[in-house]
Amino acid sequence: MKKLKERSGVYGKGIMFSSGVSTLTAFSRRPRFISNHCGELMMWWLSVESIHCLSKTVDESSVIQRMCMVSMFMCSKSPPAFTYASSAGTVQATSQVSWRCLTIVPLRQTCCIHFIVEARFENNRFQKSRKQPETRSKHILCSAQDSKLNTKVQYLKMTLDETKLIQEIVSDIQKKLSHELSLSLDAEGLVGMKSRPSLIDSHLSKVPHLEVLHPGIPSSVKYSTRLTTLELPRLESFCTLPSSIGCLSQLVRLNLSSCESLASLPDNIDEFKSLVELDLYSCSKLANLPNSICKLKCLTKLNLGRQPKLASLPDNIGELRSLVKLSISSCSKLASLPDSIGEMRSLVELHVSSCSGLASLPDSIGELRSLVKLHVSSCSSLPDSIGELRSLVKLHVSSCSGLACLPDNIDELRSLKELDLNGCSGLATLPDNIGALKSLKWLKLDGLASLPDNIGALKSLKWLNLDGCSGLTSLPDRIGELKSLEELHLNGCSGLTSLPDNIGALKSLKWLLLDGCSGLASLPDNIGELKSLENLDLNGCSGLTSLPDNIGALKSLKWLKPDGCSGLASLPDRIDELKSLEELDLNGCSRLASLPDNIGALKSLKWLILDGCSGLASLPDNIGKLKSLKWLDLNGCSGLASLPDNIGALKSLKWLLLDGCSGLASLPDNIDELKYLENLDLNGCSGLASLPDNIGALKSLKWLKLDGCSGLASLPDRIGELKSLEKLDLNGCSGLTSLPDNIDALKSLKWLKLDGCSGLASLSDRIGELKSLEELDLNGCSGLASLPDNIVALKSLKWLKLDGCSGLASLPDRTGELKSLKSLHLSGFSELASLPDSIGALKSLESLSLHGWSGLASLPDSIGRLKSLTWLNLSDCSGLKSLPDNIVELKHLTTLILSGCLKLASLPKNFFDLKFKGLDKQPCYMLRGFQKVEEIASSTYKLGCHEFLNLGNSRVLKTLESLGSLVSLTKLILSKIDFERIHVSIKHLTKLSKLYLVECKQLQCLPELPSTLKVLIASGCISLKSVASISMQGDREYEVASQEFNFSNCLQLDHNSRTRIMGDARLRIQRMATSLFYQVKAYHVKPIRVRLCIPGSEVPECFSYKNREGSSVKLRQPAHWHRGFTLCAVVSFGQSRERRPINIECKCHLIINDGTQIDLSSYYYDKFEALVLSPTIWKRDQHVFIWSVHCKCFFKEASFHFKSVRGATDVVVECGVHPLLK
Repeated sequence: MKKLKERSGVYGKGIMFSSGVSTLTAFSRRPRFISNHCGELMMWWLSVESIHCLSKTVDESSVIQRMCMVSMFMCSKSPPAFTYASSAGTVQATSQVSWRCLTIVPLRQTCCIHFIVEARFENNRFQKSRKQPETRSKHILCSAQDSKLNTKVQYLKMTLDETKLIQEIVSDIQKKLSHELSLSLDAEGLVGMKSRPSLIDSHLSKVPHLEVLHPGIPSSVKYSTRLTTLELPRLESFCTLPSSIGCLSQLVRLNLSSCESLASLPDNIDEFKSLVELDLYSCSKLANLPNSICKLKCLTKLNLGRQPKLASLPDNIGELRSLVKLSISSCSKLASLPDSIGEMRSLVELHVSSCSGLASLPDSIGELRSLVKLHVSSCSSLPDSIGELRSLVKLHVSSCSGLACLPDNIDELRSLKELDLNGCSGLATLPDNIGALKSLKWLKLDGLASLPDNIGALKSLKWLNLDGCSGLTSLPDRIGELKSLEELHLNGCSGLTSLPDNIGALKSLKWLLLDGCSGLASLPDNIGELKSLENLDLNGCSGLTSLPDNIGALKSLKWLKPDGCSGLASLPDRIDELKSLEELDLNGCSRLASLPDNIGALKSLKWLILDGCSGLASLPDNIGKLKSLKWLDLNGCSGLASLPDNIGALKSLKWLLLDGCSGLASLPDNIDELKYLENLDLNGCSGLASLPDNIGALKSLKWLKLDGCSGLASLPDRIGELKSLEKLDLNGCSGLTSLPDNIDALKSLKWLKLDGCSGLASLSDRIGELKSLEELDLNGCSGLASLPDNIVALKSLKWLKLDGCSGLASLPDRTGELKSLKSLHLSGFSELASLPDSIGALKSLESLSLHGWSGLASLPDSIGRLKSLTWLNLSDCSGLKSLPDNIVELKHLTTLILSGCLKLASLPKNFFDLKFKGLDKQPCYMLRGFQKVEEIASSTYKLGCHEFLNLGNSRVLKTLESLGSLVSLTKLILSKIDFERIHVSIKHLTKLSKLYLVECKQLQCLPELPSTLKVLIASGCISLKSVASISMQGDREYEVASQEFNFSNCLQLDHNSRTRIMGDARLRIQRMATSLFYQVKAYHVKPIRVRLCIPGSEVPECFSYKNREGSSVKLRQPAHWHRGFTLCAVVSFGQSRERRPINIECKCHLIINDGTQIDLSSYYYDKFEALVLSPTIWKRDQHVFIWSVHCKCFFKEASFHFKSVRGATDVVVECGVHPLLK
């Protein structure tokens, strides 16, 4: 209570009442008390599920008259007795409140509320001698999980049904406000919640800003005659605007964004005579606009983005003469723009990007003489009239793959400063008159094979981006004339073999980026003339074997990054002349055997990165002269046997990274001189037997990482002197038998990791002195027999991990005293039979894992007291027979894992009433492994709120009739269930993206599945005979996401189903390629692919190139841009009957126009997936593997070779390739 009082500030108080009807009922028993104490509050929130009980039990003539100071009242629902959230005081009280913002929001026990309140007080007592009324504004974001609202505004959360608690809080607030607020306690003329709503409604006329987050608009909005802003975003069930809204004649802004159920706008929308901004973004059901919208003469901003059903705009849209900004992006059905658009003479910005049906712009576009920004994509041509846009400054024509050329009069855009042609893969070159764009400063191109010679005429150009132009083999000689050029981006220009000799003439150039220019063999000799160059990025230039000696002339160079230049054997002698160099990144230069002796002359060097330089045997002695060095990365330098003796001279060093330096046997004695060292990473230094005793002198050290130092037997005695140490990582130090006695001296230690220290027999009794410790990881400490009793003194401990501590016989009885503990992992215990009853006292516990407790028969009743618990893992507790009845009291539980609880025969009463909802974690519900719980099938309708449901191995489930009710499901696991069919209602699961049916051996057919499905794993369904088609999304708005369909060992599939499935996969690949091509960023993130595995013996006919008798295929065709390839391999499996995973590799060899050759590899599964794949017993029958490679490539000849990389006896007997044309 004392702490609660301390949190209440001096100015601006509020109380939040929560926890539902039970609290309200008790609250309503003392109306007179509330009446006499609420007047002192600046704000009052009532967060409840229902107000009905309050309005029934409280005398309407005796409630809350004291709320003249309440500036906002909010409620979760609007019962008939209370039309909307508003001030709850008397008419006299509300007359003293000047509303500035009103937010109607559905509250829950934990929620976020955003609102703005401006209260105007006219009582002279608050003026402090001011003549004008005082205005106080508050911008408040409040959360029920955070007690701090603002520096001056806080709330107190009340859940206890105690009158005394309420009285003390209100009294405390009253005392702190007494010097400012002297309120009368007259209790006459009370107004209740049910009476006189019309009188309260009338005060809405003073509200200029209304934001509704609750479904629906209150009918009383018609009183808001002064309303200027109406915010109605993300109202999913909001279908139409009420006709009464037309009376809002002063409305300036109307926001209806993301109202996905909004199907139409009222015809009288033109009555909004003052409307300036209309936001209809993502109103996905809006198919057309009323003609009356064109009568909004004051409208300056109109957002129609992301409306997939909008097929056309009104013909008279040109009447919007005041419109300044128009956005029509992502309207896939929009086929054309009306000619009248040219009449919008005030239009400054026009966004028409990602409208896949829009092939061209109208000629009238040239009449938009005020247009400054034009964003367009998907068009196959631009009108000649575009040259008349003399005010145009930014022209973004991205992802127009069908655009073959620019208009001849492009040179007339005299004001143009930005030209973005990214993704215009059909544009082979630029027009000769491009040099006439004298104002152009920013040019981005993609897919060009050459640049025109007159590009040198762009005297104002500062930024030239040619990233991904893999067909570009050279730059024109006149590029040296770009005297203003500051950045030249050539990343991914793999066909570029050299830079022009006159590149040194670019005197303003600051950034030269050549990342991925694998064909570049050398840099020109005059590169040293780039006196302004600051960043030279040579990452991945694998063909580069040396740097020019005159690189030392780059006096302004700050970043030199030849990382990944695997052919680089040495650095030039003049490297020491780079006096401004701050970062030298040599990561992955595996052939680099040494650094030059003069490297110590780089006085400005802050970062030296030698990660992966496995050939580096030593560092030069003068490395100690790098006085500015802060970061020395030697990770993976496995050939490094020692550090130089003068390493201690690096006085500025903060990070010393030696991860994987397996040849390092010791650290130098003078390491204690690194006074500013914060991070010492020795992970994987398996040759390190001990640490120097003087390591305790590193007073700034925060992280000491010794993970995997298996030769380390002990820590030095002086380790306790590391007063700043926050993280000590000893994971995998299997030779460590004990911790030093003075470990308790590490007062700043937050993380102590001892995972896999199997030789550790005990912990020091003094470990309880680590008052700052937040994480203690003892996973895999199999030699640990007990925990010290004083471990409960770790008051800051949040994570305690004891997985695999098989020797641990018991937990301390006082475990419940760890009040800050949030996560407790106790998996894999073989000796422990029960949890201590005190576990129920862990009020902060959110995650509890008891996975694999075979001897655990029951849970303590006290587990129901873990009110904060969100995640409970009881998987493979094979001896667990029942759950305590009070488990249903875990209201915040979001994840319950009961897989493998084979003896669990029943569930507690009301178990399925648990909502499993959470704010931060996806709802999850797992019931895999049940054999006796028959009520699961009949209770699935109660699981409608869940996103993930696992019913795998539930052998009692023969059918699932109620699947259609699980409308929130995104992932459904029904593996190893003996049922013959899935109910047709599954197609109504419109959010389902992943469906697992592994080894459902009785399953005979699959019905139509939802179009959202991205993953279907039906491997081992040996009785499956037929599969219906899966409907899909449209073309260019197709969602970019990897997809997999696996029917391995489904040998009974009929011919029609196999044909249908393979045709479905082909169509998905084509649509994915199109979608990826129009979403350029997708090429630079994790690879996206579509995969199919299905029984079969031949490559489908749709593949244009195939080999019926081998594992290789070649193709020749005119050089052309491609979106990638569809690959196919038919694999015959050998005699082995053991379970094993499989993976198919395709090696691709490309030859482009100039003869440049590129080698690529693609796998059916990527490397990480291949490591975690579940093994399968592959039948001797052949299987067809189809997958896609989505990339931008330009070639005239290609060859492909397929092979199995996991099974020695598996053979690719047929293969095929189908290019994905642009």
